[in-house]
Amino acid sequence: MLIRPLTNAADLAEWAMGEGFADLRPSAWHLSVARIHKRPHPIQLDSSPVALDPDRGRTLARRGGLVALEFGSHVLSDRHETHRLAGATWDFAIYRPHVSFMVDDGRDLRSARPFSGPLMFGPEIFDISW
Repeated sequence: MLIRPLTNAADLAEWAMGEGFADLRPSAWHLSVARIHKRPHPIQLDSSPVALDPDRGRTLARRGGLVALEFGSHVLSDRHETHRLAGATWDFAIYRPHVSFMVDDGRDLRSARPFSGPLMFGPEIFDISW
């Protein structure tokens, strides 16, 4: 899996605890860019960080048994598409940047405010644990 670590995970964890979410593991939080099956991958990894300003278009959603903060980003979506054109895959019909932050406990997500602070992501890296 090609990911970008969430470098300000402590900020998201503080928000999550304030919204009543528990069983958090901020050290594992990241943005998945694409699924890379063969190496060497023909696209050079992007070593620059990505900072996303606060955005009101964020939502909370269920994704494969997890709760995720979803958000829009042309930069991240374009990077995903670049990797897809080079042979990477994705498990969903569309790419919506997101950070999964906890196991889905069945709560009503409409009662929680989505995180509204900046999101800071590190460089693209291969994560072999996925």
